[in-house]
Amino acid sequence: MQCRQEDTAIEIRWILKTQLWTTAGVTLLALAVGGIQTGFSALVGGLISTGTNAYLGRRLIVVRKEAPQQIITALYKGELVKYLLTAVLFGVAIVLLKAELVPLLSGYVLVLAVFWFVLLRSGRK
Repeated sequence: MQCRQEDTAIEIRWILKTQLWTTAGVTLLALAVGGIQTGFSALVGGLISTGTNAYLGRRLIVVRKEAPQQIITALYKGELVKYLLTAVLFGVAIVLLKAELVPLLSGYVLVLAVFWFVLLRSGRK
């Protein structure tokens, strides 16, 4: 059981590192194509995706030694908080940071896609 728990923590760290690298790549591409504001908006979108996944990953690492029912409850609560946090951060990005909508969403979606591709990869092991 301990090995599986360590594998989970390693997988979460790998996902987050990959998301950060993807954020950097998307930011540089957006910067080259659209300029500073576009690059900044893509960066913010990628960081929103990575940050909210980091929150959920941390929450799952903390509860991984609990009973299965508590893990499932923590997962549902964590996802709910992640969605709420994402909505708040998008609001902050648009209203306070004046991020452009299309690059913001593009950065978010492209970095979020990393998470889903990693899950697909994990399912094939």
